[in-house]
Amino acid sequence: MIINKRKGHLIWGLHLVDFKKLLGEKELKPPIDPLIVFTDLDKESGKEYLRPSQERVLKEWHENFRNQNDVIVKLHTGQGKTLIGLLMLQSSINEGNGPAVYICPNNYLVAQTIEQARSFGINTVQFKENSSGPPREFMNSEAILVTNCNKLFNGKSVFGVLGSSRELISLGAIVMDDAHTCIEKIRESFSIRVNRKNDGEKNSLYEGLWWLFEESLSRQAPGTCKDIEYGENTFMAVPYWIWHAREDQVLELLRKYKETELLFVWDLLKDKIKHCICVFSGSGLEITPRLLPLELIPSFTQAKRRIFLSATLTEDAFLVRDLGIDPQSVTNPLSSGDVKYSGERLILMPTLVDSSLGRERIISWLSQIAAKNGNFGVVSIVPSFYRAGDWEKLGANKTEVKTLQKSIENLKTNVNQKSAKKILVLVNEYDGVDLPDNTCRILCVDSLPAYTSLIDKYMQEMRPTSKTIRRRHAQRIEQGIGRAIRGSSDWCIVIIIGNDITNFLSEKIKREYLSNEAQTQINIGEELALEITSEGGRLNAIEKLINQCLSRNLGWKGYYKTRMAKVETKEPNKEYLNQAILERESEALYQQGHCAKAVKMLQKFIDSHGGHADTGWFTQLMATYICSYNLSRSVELQLKAHTENGRLFRPEEGVDYSKLIAKGTTAQASRIIKFVKEHESHNALIVHINDILDKITWSTAPKLCEDGIDELGVILGFPTQMPERNIGTGPDNLWQIDSKKYWIIECKNRVSIDRKDISKSEVGQMDNSFGWFKENYEGCLGVPVMVHPTKTLARDAYPVEPFLVLLPDTLEHLKKNVRGFYNSLKEFFSRDLSLEAIKQRLKTYNLVRVELDKYLRQAKSRKR
Repeated sequence: MIINKRKGHLIWGLHLVDFKKLLGEKELKPPIDPLIVFTDLDKESGKEYLRPSQERVLKEWHENFRNQNDVIVKLHTGQGKTLIGLLMLQSSINEGNGPAVYICPNNYLVAQTIEQARSFGINTVQFKENSSGPPREFMNSEAILVTNCNKLFNGKSVFGVLGSSRELISLGAIVMDDAHTCIEKIRESFSIRVNRKNDGEKNSLYEGLWWLFEESLSRQAPGTCKDIEYGENTFMAVPYWIWHAREDQVLELLRKYKETELLFVWDLLKDKIKHCICVFSGSGLEITPRLLPLELIPSFTQAKRRIFLSATLTEDAFLVRDLGIDPQSVTNPLSSGDVKYSGERLILMPTLVDSSLGRERIISWLSQIAAKNGNFGVVSIVPSFYRAGDWEKLGANKTEVKTLQKSIENLKTNVNQKSAKKILVLVNEYDGVDLPDNTCRILCVDSLPAYTSLIDKYMQEMRPTSKTIRRRHAQRIEQGIGRAIRGSSDWCIVIIIGNDITNFLSEKIKREYLSNEAQTQINIGEELALEITSEGGRLNAIEKLINQCLSRNLGWKGYYKTRMAKVETKEPNKEYLNQAILERESEALYQQGHCAKAVKMLQKFIDSHGGHADTGWFTQLMATYICSYNLSRSVELQLKAHTENGRLFRPEEGVDYSKLIAKGTTAQASRIIKFVKEHESHNALIVHINDILDKITWSTAPKLCEDGIDELGVILGFPTQMPERNIGTGPDNLWQIDSKKYWIIECKNRVSIDRKDISKSEVGQMDNSFGWFKENYEGCLGVPVMVHPTKTLARDAYPVEPFLVLLPDTLEHLKKNVRGFYNSLKEFFSRDLSLEAIKQRLKTYNLVRVELDKYLRQAKSRKR
């Protein structure tokens, strides 16, 4: 028997049955109601029914949402978003809208989606290997195309690129699964990324661009520029006025590589280079547009129906800013509305319960838990291979992108065999990974997620207190903690370690960027941990709590359900949405040639948001917009932006240095009291202190270490500055020890710990910084200090002025005393701190300003 589905005929031997005639109909029309579509599918056994939440969402979409161009579907993990998206696409095909595409962020999810579609009887197709065009079944609307982001968004897209010779494909409907992860992939597709070296050889494209901008970057920050030249892990962005002036030269250089290194991105950016940000690092460079030119991919922008599948934990304003979707879809998403949370998650932050429970101790403890069980998986997510090393030392298995799927399958096999005795470590895999049920019962999120792209690192550096950046951090954290809950009946324990991430989540005001679900789960863990550790026992007590969860204790399950039942759904943040709209519309106006309107829009926002953390950033954007037609006004605005935020670009002229001047004999103690009072608890204070001190090591990035030195000065009670970063000259750090005494600090933390001497160039930097100080601080005492692993000068190094060195051992002694000092303040947290109490403890821990020189050693010439 053969069925011809397209014609509705049954062939049996030589006889043809005309079902249309039997039914008395001229044509058999496929249903468009997704519920009926589902009923008619040839499903596998066990797949016969939709979940109630799926039925509600599909019914609501069909009745009230299907005529909207953009729809966001928000559902908890495990509520069946994939099937919902596939049914919506099949409904669109049946309606006669044309070809339909299901977009995934990676091939791993492509395979999962195709398998799920097969089990429900939904026809899908994917690109054949080395295929030059889209599948015929897809073009004829006979099957849904399932593919990854990169297939649609690239300069040689088989769907067509505006201005290219390839035919543009008109799409009836697109579903974008895991939309927030897809955004990251799409940004990559619209970015030029160039390594400094290829296979150990210098990359001529990097070298050519570096040659164009090295002098300009050196004027911004000569020390950082020199670090990049020597391959250090630091970065700088090219000032927009220099980028605009050298646009022709940049294009001439880039187009030489349009058929090789830039093959898949050249056609997307060749007319948008002026509107890009260029960031250099010691290992590569990145050129990224401020606004993704998605109009070059009409299959996406002009699709008749666009559906974005989003987790309930995520903030959707990003979709407006980056993908240009209708803001109305953010304020009015489609959801089942009946489920307040998904699964059962116990979130614990041991360091916040007991500040002595450091990261290394928790790693060891979790390794022991994994070793003595084996019937469930223990998984850790870390931001870098460097962090993964601490787990590997204790026997953990590290996985990379290319081995990810195999590693997870191996873990599942070991769990089934009750031999999962080792922790699996995922490096920077916060999304797109499913760890259901016994695959992962204990998930450790180790340290704050790190950005991989230079543009993201640059944004974080320029806007450290921005709500936008904090929301992105929070979203990334929530993506991570969501890996082990893949359904409403799933459960796991989440352990959060690392001073940076614990500090981020330590106080309620910082948690506001998380979903209400995650905030409540953190509060539950905190309350329970404090309850049991009040009796003593620390880790043993926490382990007992974990075991109650693992053993499915009825009391725990009932308590969790009662607390979580009170969770209210978080409404979309209108302030954040309005800012996303502002950023997109102002940039679009500028690129369309309406500079005055764009500037007016930004100015209106600044005027109505006094003291906004992004005031400097938006002022710099205004300066960027008018640079090409009113240079003098642009310089004025850039000067204003730099005054507001010293991390932003420094104008070539007009920046007046503002001296670091503070007075008062009790100033050190009073500043410390002010700092202490900014924290809700003593443990939160200690976590913050540890986070600062963790930045000052011989392995952290130079800029991060400089931040740590600056913050160390603050927690010691001193006024501080970072002259080179803020004005392009002077030392890395400057501390005012008293009214007439200053430490002039050069930070050389990336020097090899085994280095035997201080080089001639490093001595030259110290001399330049001391010369700058004498010029600006006449009549004051400057103490030149170099953070360096040795005090011995190279044979050809002759400093103009003697200087002191903060060595590894004395640095650790200083850090130890700072920790001891702040730990000693615990008894005062329940009552007012007095100046006398602070002064007394500063003396106890050798941190009084007059004693700080004891931590320094004189730099000396090598014995001849």
